[in-house]
Amino acid sequence: MFNMQQPDVCTLDKTKRSLILSMLSFLQEEAQNSDPDKKESLEVAIQCIETAFEVNYNSESQSGCVNLFNVFTQSLQANKKETLTGESIAEAETYKNEGNDLMRQGLFREAIEKYTEAICINPDNAVYYSNRAAAYSRLDLNEYVVEDCECAVKLDPTYGKAYGRLGIAYSRLNKLTNARDAYLRALELDPTNEMYQSNLNLVKEQLASNTDSVPSDRNMDINQFMTNPNLLNMASEMLNDPGIRNVMSGLLQMGNEGGNPNIDALLSMGQQLAEQMQINNPSFVDNLRRQFSGDQGSNASANNTDSNEESSDKPASSKKED
Repeated sequence: MFNMQQPDVCTLDKTKRSLILSMLSFLQEEAQNSDPDKKESLEVAIQCIETAFEVNYNSESQSGCVNLFNVFTQSLQANKKETLTGESIAEAETYKNEGNDLMRQGLFREAIEKYTEAICINPDNAVYYSNRAAAYSRLDLNEYVVEDCECAVKLDPTYGKAYGRLGIAYSRLNKLTNARDAYLRALELDPTNEMYQSNLNLVKEQLASNTDSVPSDRNMDINQFMTNPNLLNMASEMLNDPGIRNVMSGLLQMGNEGGNPNIDALLSMGQQLAEQMQINNPSFVDNLRRQFSGDQGSNASANNTDSNEESSDKPASSKKED
């Protein structure tokens, strides 16, 4: 009798593992958009694949994972020999316009399906890829945004808005150098776009914060902090401030008498300290703020950059409305 053996995890080469993870990614996404009964069946299928190939989708690195649906769609397009007719072009435009309407309604997954239909009919239209990238962006599926934007700029290297969306996706993925390059290219194609310039400035600031003198302040130990001349000068000046001295004297007196310091007095002193520091040495305060806030600003800015994005685009090289 033929005996089917379970594949050894060690025998799975990188390509096969990438294929399996891509299959699991597709099933996971389908499960999220399915009714309870279908979702349960898909989850069982996912578990069976994970068991058969000894992989765990949630714990595996997703670096080699690709959008299987896109790959399949592109394969069909490559095998498609017929020439586009006026009727098929119009049909693709209809799907695209339906996708734009769904975007305005906030139905982003449904919009993705419409844009995909348009791409299946006319895979050489850069706008369809960029519009689908916009929908993926609203769902924070940034790896897919990168894939579609790359397709768009490959089809139309003068498509500035696709480069802008590419920059947003790279920012969210914390690939700041790639984001900078994408925004620079977007500005070359659309020099007056204030959003591209603003996003580029943010990325440059984030890159600079990783290479300039700020890290030395971030990494300084407590001894360096306490011996910082700027801090010592501010402390000396604040101790000579009558208002702060009165607050501190009151707190010390309450402590000596066995009472509990008043919370309002503590807050008042803290506020006065902060104001004095900001007045005397704003640059030092800014460095402290950066030190204690870490890199959260980069994520926040990346999440806020596409608030003005639209669901429909126009390549720089094209004059027709989409």
